[in-house]
Amino acid sequence: PTPAVPYGQQQQQTATPQAMTDIPHTEVLQQVVAAARGRLVIPADEVKQLQEAAGCSMDTLLLSILEEAAHDARPHISNYHVGAVGLGGSGAVYIGCNLEFPGNALNQSVHAEQFLMANLLLHKEPSLHSLAISAAPCGHCRQFYSELACADCVRFVFGYRGHSNPEIFTLAQLLPARCVAKVKQCQTNDVTPDTIQQVT
Repeated sequence: PTPAVPYGQQQQQTATPQAMTDIPHTEVLQQVVAAARGRLVIPADEVKQLQEAAGCSMDTLLLSILEEAAHDARPHISNYHVGAVGLGGSGAVYIGCNLEFPGNALNQSVHAEQFLMANLLLHKEPSLHSLAISAAPCGHCRQFYSELACADCVRFVFGYRGHSNPEIFTLAQLLPARCVAKVKQCQTNDVTPDTIQQVT
């Protein structure tokens, strides 16, 4: 079978050599990492300032935060740290990580991609534009994202800190011939800290 072609590959091929090799300085990216440390949300205005200071693409900015996101994971069973960093439609950046609970099976875990989506809902973010992940999403998470109203718009970004030319895929490439949810309209779930407290 023909391998999946990264989303936006044609644009990357026509980019100028300078844009292809323009990797921001490590010191500047370290400042981006420091700004994300211990936080689950970075407001849109701060994201814009960080991107301008780093002089990098948004994808490179998201990738630079991945290690910090994975550091916050709590993989008490597998000891496998996964981080997820997403760009919301508002321009804010959201962070997620995997959570495992001792005494429970791994299928009771919260995956980093799911953590990130819950984070978006909690902050009433209208949509998800890009998702950078430190490890390829499992089949469960691919199906989870396929059932979201924004499924066809999310860009999955793979790379590493300082990477100026990451691989980008659509969900259709990661999960071809997927089972599409019957409900395609945007959800209006009113998720607030109060409702979470009621559930727990």
